[in-house]
Amino acid sequence: MNATMYAHFSNMVQKNGAFGAAKEAARLGCSSVELLELVGLGTAPTLPTEEAARELRAALEENQLSAACYSVGVNLWQKGMTPDTVTPMEKALMHHARMAAALGSP
Repeated sequence: MNATMYAHFSNMVQKNGAFGAAKEAARLGCSSVELLELVGLGTAPTLPTEEAARELRAALEENQLSAACYSVGVNLWQKGMTPDTVTPMEKALMHHARMAAALGSP
């Protein structure tokens, strides 16, 4: 059986850094991790840049872990939204899609 560390992994990355979080997930017997980003709640993204995503990818590889998934919770329905408007939520979703690609997550 393979175990995946879910929502808590994002907190671990923010608290312990990419390499500290990956090492702990491996120590706990996980074979993969999943990041969870909840957009619009006033929290900073776990991976603010593609460089941070690449660093986490290297940390996962060093610890024989993979990214099982990169989950993003976002509310795209907002008052006044039109097809021609790019909302802050849409921009955030596009940001996380780039981070998932840099991380190598499915």
